[in-house]
Amino acid sequence: MAFKYTNDLINQGFTYAAYRNKISNQLAEQDSAQESARKLLKYTSKNEARMTSLDQSLTLIPEVLETLKDSKPVTWLVLTEGWCGDAASSVPVIAAIAAQFPDKIKLRFFFRDESPELMDAHLTNGGRSIPKLIMLDESLNFLTSWGPRPQTLQDQMGVWKDEYENDFTALIRRVNSWYDDDQGISIQREIRTMIVDQKTRQQSV
Repeated sequence: MAFKYTNDLINQGFTYAAYRNKISNQLAEQDSAQESARKLLKYTSKNEARMTSLDQSLTLIPEVLETLKDSKPVTWLVLTEGWCGDAASSVPVIAAIAAQFPDKIKLRFFFRDESPELMDAHLTNGGRSIPKLIMLDESLNFLTSWGPRPQTLQDQMGVWKDEYENDFTALIRRVNSWYDDDQGISIQREIRTMIVDQKTRQQSV
């Protein structure tokens, strides 16, 4: 049975500002968090700094802006968590694109662990990989999805996981270095391609 998207569900999501505020609150209250949560918050703290840097420095490529100018209104749902490194490098890019087109893109964020039904409807190879961007049309019908990372990086991950099998910290540094060099361009191009593909399908109907 297909997952049913509703306005009630969407209204439960966070705006980007509210999402960032909740992460800040999690960090501020970490002393009272359970031990398992505190272990993840050390990643959240670094990720918050990464998101802030991207918010201030990201440049959107012209192709994305041009493609979205004449696109139909859509809703974007993003499954994420503050501790997720891939999300820290991708979520600000998604938010920046949506911010340029507030009349065309309704963007809402959902915390993966608080949204099991939504997450389980959008697994990646059977796993709850995040971030996951879900695109819906004006009638809240599913269009397509993206995630958890740009395909070029996804292809490289298998090699790096073998290379850094016993050094997770080194693997994270390698991935973050890739994101730094990429500057959000790959995800922008992939999102543009998804939008172009949807336009082509709509025109052929």
